[in-house]
Amino acid sequence: MRSFKQQELPHDTWRSIKRMIEAWVYILVLIATSGGCAYTQTWWPIYPVVGILGILLWFRRV
Repeated sequence: MRSFKQQELPHDTWRSIKRMIEAWVYILVLIATSGGCAYTQTWWPIYPVVGILGILLWFRRV
């Protein structure tokens, strides 16, 4: 019997997976904020969150 050696994913695949996870986190933050705003019917918190996410995306280049 031979021992199983786990192969690692290529570097570009890991980078792609990390970018996808980061994008999903941004989407979940926006959905959570939107849900909170809809629940409380106070819509002003969504504006700074969208601005902050936009700036983060601009600098991160996701």
